[in-house]
Amino acid sequence: MSPAQPSATGTAGSTSPPTVDEATPNQRFQSWLNGGGQAGAYELWSSGELGGGPPPGATRKERRALFEKWLAANIDAFRNAWDRTQVLHAQADLRTAMSVAVTYRVDHAGFAGLTPSEAEAIDPGLAFNVTETVVGEVSIRIATQGSVLLTTESRSGGMLCMAYETDGVSYGTKDAMTVAGCDGGGWLT
Repeated sequence: MSPAQPSATGTAGSTSPPTVDEATPNQRFQSWLNGGGQAGAYELWSSGELGGGPPPGATRKERRALFEKWLAANIDAFRNAWDRTQVLHAQADLRTAMSVAVTYRVDHAGFAGLTPSEAEAIDPGLAFNVTETVVGEVSIRIATQGSVLLTTESRSGGMLCMAYETDGVSYGTKDAMTVAGCDGGGWLT
């Protein structure tokens, strides 16, 4: 198995997990899998709610071996589900951030002046920056009187943008640098 492929049973090529900001999407997935995702799947599989479960009378060691084999055969499905979940979380963060921006706009008669500290004062549950699109933060790329552009990166590596101007809200799956560049939709529903 190459280092770029996630392992079903262990962290590939690393003895300590990287921080989220330095981690690759594969490392983030592996961290999730080792941090409880695999244990949760084992519980569901053992109960028969996921993948049929173990045969009656199987020993604990046999159940574990069968689960490892089943997980290895289904790791792509787990990765796809994890990826989708991470994108949906990032989309929710952008929607919340846009609510923050619109709240600022109402209070200040425009988006101009919207900074990370202003945004975090409205919603301290989100982290904002103005420098780069990264995991776990919303970047305020543009904040003019009449428009705002927000971007973020999902833990699975997907870039997302959401923009507002007089025409309304637009969104896309890219690290947009302009309001007009945030287009194309593509968000999961």
